[in-house]
Amino acid sequence: MICEVQFDSIFIDIRDLVTPAAASIRELTEPLASLSDDEFTDKCHTFVANAKYRILEGMMFPSQALAHIAYNQPLDCVPRSLLLASLLRTRFPPSDVRVVFGILLDHGRQKHAWVELDDKILESTRKAKFDVGYGMYCPELRFNDIEVL
Repeated sequence: MICEVQFDSIFIDIRDLVTPAAASIRELTEPLASLSDDEFTDKCHTFVANAKYRILEGMMFPSQALAHIAYNQPLDCVPRSLLLASLLRTRFPPSDVRVVFGILLDHGRQKHAWVELDDKILESTRKAKFDVGYGMYCPELRFNDIEVL
């Protein structure tokens, strides 16, 4: 399945938005190679979750999200989730890591993006790593750099 999204004024394959092979992503994760899987996940999640939050319009590549973080600029759930999935994909196989676009039912109905790691919800916008009982997540599209489900 190919799924295209509009990015700036062009259409790209949505899988190209998860970039584990990018040099900027590898530079962040290579020093974490000796950590356990749980420690690695914690470090990646904390890095992304600590970024400033604000709802933005449009897509950005993980490398652009890193620039926003470096300049203390806010990110919303989409670039955070793309960045977190890219970081995690340097360590975990594609079957274990997916970006999810869907609806979060929490005090209403809102579009949202999150990451699934081993079928657990890994929330990129909150300090709590795995979301338990926060709201009802209704996935509409799951993908990573290899597949679209």
